[in-house]
Amino acid sequence: MKAIINTNVVMEDHIIWDGVLLYDHNTIVAVGASDSVEIPEGTTVIDAHGKYTTPGFVDIHNHGANEMWMFEKPEEVTEYFLKRGTTTLLCNIFYNLDLEGYLRGIENVRTYLNQKVPHPIIGFYMEGPYMNAKYGADSKNNKWKHPITAAEYQALVDGAGDLAKIWCIAPEREGIEEFCAYAKKVNPDVLFSVGHSEAKPDMIYK
Repeated sequence: MKAIINTNVVMEDHIIWDGVLLYDHNTIVAVGASDSVEIPEGTTVIDAHGKYTTPGFVDIHNHGANEMWMFEKPEEVTEYFLKRGTTTLLCNIFYNLDLEGYLRGIENVRTYLNQKVPHPIIGFYMEGPYMNAKYGADSKNNKWKHPITAAEYQALVDGAGDLAKIWCIAPEREGIEEFCAYAKKVNPDVLFSVGHSEAKPDMIYK
């Protein structure tokens, strides 16, 4: 058992000043004002010296840190963010990679996740590949200007599986509806976002 004392605990709609947070094996056992939480004998006490204790940050669109791509070096990048309070991440893979690069990045991250070590990655934010090649920070290196083909997207979607939490797409691209249907078939819980696109509202509503 561990207790963080002398801390200001940030809750959903208020702050507990001079609070205590009691936790055991990564599970919060109790939280409250210092005069309302009993600290069991033998508890390891951590004095926050008046600093704040907050929920972990959530980042749903993250490429990496310190000039490292997360899909290439997931261990180093996630360690960087964990030390800075980000406890939930979606790893970005994006359109300047070809199919082989996408699949290699997916496998790198999957291998890391299979090590069963504490980590913040809950899946992928798939930035493309089927976005409008006219747009984007690195549009000149977009590897996906060619027509959408079933063989290609099936290999990509199958490779990502249920780790693909969000697919960012340009709804105006020909063949995108078939891609979305297949992605939804493989992972019924997947979400779609619109990015690097010039789609009209009626295209998006589909």
